[in-house]
Amino acid sequence: MNRKLAIGCGVALLLFLIGVVALVVVVPKLIHKGLDVVKNAMAEEQRLTAFENAWTPPSASPDASWFPEKVGVWRLVTQGAATGVARLQIERVGRYGKYQFGADVVEVNVMAANDDEKHELFSRAQPDPSSGGTIVSTSSGNRSSIRLNGDDYTRCWWMPKGWFFIFHSHGGSDPKDFMEPYLKAIDAAPVAAAPSPEPAPALK
Repeated sequence: MNRKLAIGCGVALLLFLIGVVALVVVVPKLIHKGLDVVKNAMAEEQRLTAFENAWTPPSASPDASWFPEKVGVWRLVTQGAATGVARLQIERVGRYGKYQFGADVVEVNVMAANDDEKHELFSRAQPDPSSGGTIVSTSSGNRSSIRLNGDDYTRCWWMPKGWFFIFHSHGGSDPKDFMEPYLKAIDAAPVAAAPSPEPAPALK
């Protein structure tokens, strides 16, 4: 009986020591990793905010210059004037374009919207919960993302100079990786010049 008790105590002590080692070694690593994730997210948010504030539309109102023929690997299929986004019940004059890469298609709508009007547009982009289906919705700063039934994506991005963009894809890839390259492609903000190289020292 005493032997069994001693073995049991030994096993309990061993498990206790393993738990202590795990707390001492593993927990600080998890905390450090978590802090890195938070720092990276904050840095990315600051980068995107700086990009938003610097972004300048290519013209006073949307025209063909807002839809370049190429955005990376994406090719423009069609573009033209639009009176709104019917599927979101948005009635607002703007412009529409469609880009394609392989079987993937991204639709882009752009319309004027001030700081007050953007809230209504963000709200309109949300699907009706009573319609059923699986909805995953997130928002951060001037951006929102809605995923419906796994393969229907709607991403919105409001730019502080008064323009609201809606990116939509159905049955294809998430337009997340398309948005920023597209906005950079039409950005009229001056690009900072690279610093001039130091002059070479004169030969003696």
